[in-house]
Amino acid sequence: MDTTIREYCDGDFDSVHNIRMEVVKEPYSQAVFLRQSHEVSPDLFLVAECESRILGFIIGACVLNNSKKGWILSFAVEGGCRRTGVGRKLLRGILSKFDSLGANEVYLTVSPENRPAMNLYESEGFRKTDFVPDYFGPGEDRNMMRLVFSRL
Repeated sequence: MDTTIREYCDGDFDSVHNIRMEVVKEPYSQAVFLRQSHEVSPDLFLVAECESRILGFIIGACVLNNSKKGWILSFAVEGGCRRTGVGRKLLRGILSKFDSLGANEVYLTVSPENRPAMNLYESEGFRKTDFVPDYFGPGEDRNMMRLVFSRL
């Protein structure tokens, strides 16, 4: 699959929103989140595209104070394109962006039941740092994961 990773543009909204809705079924709040994410960090909102079709997206934010932390806020790949390398390309794309911005570390949260995602993150150097019960509310537990950039 010849997939290109590029920055999100307004014309991608419907495709990205549909992919996001596969995971979170709240149309209004998800639409607001996507629009505002693009406004706040346009260079950290990436999409995977193949033959003019959006296959997935990843959204990050960077806190460049003394901590220089990056955060992966949202990440999803269309159901039929999972386990094809699309997610790995998106993850590597945003990690490259964080690195170029000078981030020292990157954080994310993931459902403890989402073993495929945790395997991907671990294979790219993330390590579990904490388990947080009810992170997003009752029954919404999350594993906190962190990647530290090693610079010579």
